[in-house]
Amino acid sequence: PPVYQELFISAALLLVCFLAWQSAKTRMSQIAYGLIIGGALGNIGDRFLDGFVTDFFQIGTFPVFNIADSCITIGVVFLLAESFGLMRHTSH
Repeated sequence: PPVYQELFISAALLLVCFLAWQSAKTRMSQIAYGLIIGGALGNIGDRFLDGFVTDFFQIGTFPVFNIADSCITIGVVFLLAESFGLMRHTSH
């Protein structure tokens, strides 16, 4: 049933928020987690209101996506780049 799906998604988002709160020590990781959480909230809002996530951008043959998907992807790239030392560490 969809209720279990919504509970699972909400629990996963709460876990990500908790991990972000505990581990985001640099400005870059704070921005990255903000993008990930914001994108997740956007997709969850779509799912709660419409019952599904609405994707509306298509570039060439690349799969269709939305702004929330882009925010999540960019946030993950920022975290990976920071963890591999590709981005300057500044603490705030």
